[in-house]
Amino acid sequence: MIRTPSSFAAILLVACACAPDNEYEIRIDASALEDEASTAVAHGYIPGENDYGELGSVELQSGQATLSGVVDYVRIVQVDVLPADSIYPLGRAEFVLEPGLTTVRFLADSNEVEGGKYTQLAFDSWRRDPEYRAADEENRARFDAMAAMSEEEREEREASRVEWSERTIESKRDALKHSLIQSRILREIYTTHEDPVTRFVALSADRGWVAKWDLEEDSKAGRSRGYLEQIGFYESLQQELPGNPVVANAADRIRDSYDRYLTASSITIGTAIRDFGAVSLDGEPFRLTNVLMTTNTCWSSSGRPGADPAGPRFRT
Repeated sequence: MIRTPSSFAAILLVACACAPDNEYEIRIDASALEDEASTAVAHGYIPGENDYGELGSVELQSGQATLSGVVDYVRIVQVDVLPADSIYPLGRAEFVLEPGLTTVRFLADSNEVEGGKYTQLAFDSWRRDPEYRAADEENRARFDAMAAMSEEEREEREASRVEWSERTIESKRDALKHSLIQSRILREIYTTHEDPVTRFVALSADRGWVAKWDLEEDSKAGRSRGYLEQIGFYESLQQELPGNPVVANAADRIRDSYDRYLTASSITIGTAIRDFGAVSLDGEPFRLTNVLMTTNTCWSSSGRPGADPAGPRFRT
């Protein structure tokens, strides 16, 4: 067994004298992948650094390896398997970092995870639901049909996308069926379960909560209500799990996400934007007003909107 080369895990052992039953073991099997995987890397939130980063990595031998360490706080993490010559993963699996054994098998177009009670709760609870499995089969059939399309059929499909804004709520509901089922099942857990850690895991795993609010006629107002509801759930968990940095960080992130959503949704055509400065890719300083002046000049000289080809190139 290969120990995770993580200094933070060693510090936690000393700081909190964690018992052996807080240890985790992640067995990784990527031998079924068509391309050979060289390294497995675990990523997640690191409480001591208050940031997301690498929790540990290990070289694969014949497509297999083991990561192990100590669970400081239960939370969702992911493992990527990488080829020797690229940073782009051949496969990615998400599960809950928790005490005990987690087995991750990477397949050609999917992965299988067998984990502890929190992983089962956060992922198996909806993946094994009959309604979700039926929706998954429908999606796979649609994907296969798209893959079999001719170039002409693809162009017609792309052209028809302009009709999206005219689709009915029922049509949108069909498109969001996966997310709605997942969210419904997890919501039942994080609104009724007695254990706050269980509620936190289910809440963290609910990536489809926004779909419900997007189905409202006024989707902007619906999203705002959805954000406020999510913030309320996290703030309640902060009170029940005081001092838990993972919960505190999640609460901060959802509040920050809401602030950014409010800012983005308030910007429309004609909205006044305060001037600011930046640096171009050529290293030259410029201001927003300079860009607007260049654009306006280009409009006047060419008779159509556009940016001067010699103007600033933005650094993103």
